[in-house]
Amino acid sequence: MSELLVQKVEAAILPVLARDGYEVVLIEFLPRAKTMRLYIDREPSDREPGAAPKLVDEELSSAGTATFAGSNPGSVVTLEDCQRVSRLVSDILDGEGFADGIDGRFTLEVSSPGLDRPLVKPKDFQRFVGRKVQLTTREMLDGRRKFAGALTQADEASVHLEVDGKPWVFAYDVIDRARLVPEF
Repeated sequence: MSELLVQKVEAAILPVLARDGYEVVLIEFLPRAKTMRLYIDREPSDREPGAAPKLVDEELSSAGTATFAGSNPGSVVTLEDCQRVSRLVSDILDGEGFADGIDGRFTLEVSSPGLDRPLVKPKDFQRFVGRKVQLTTREMLDGRRKFAGALTQADEASVHLEVDGKPWVFAYDVIDRARLVPEF
């Protein structure tokens, strides 16, 4: 999906979802499958910074999902949340004619970010300082593109990781993808 279309989708859905206490973590588009994936979370009202989601129900549901919570009940993304957001976003996108920009029909998938949550915005990195992160850069740095280590600092300009005992600093524009590494 073009960056412009992603920006238009975000501009259309963010105010509505934020009003209902949801945060859009990431929007992905799979052009061949004509699928838009929307990862949502609850706004972290009183979750401790960097706190990992906690498993609420150890058994997987029939849909193959598990329920996770932060330190407060408001941070749980439930199946009902995903259904509600799917309906809200579908109504917005259908009403705004976004299907035309995607070349016809598409499938909308809404889910929680999961334990390996994508880190996209500076506030995502800042929220999870102290956690282990896996990061891929757009270009080779010192002969490699993949890094995994402790997130030691994050500000508006860069991310600091400790990788194999060595400090690394990454400007946001060199980061291709970053995710939390689940801790069990």
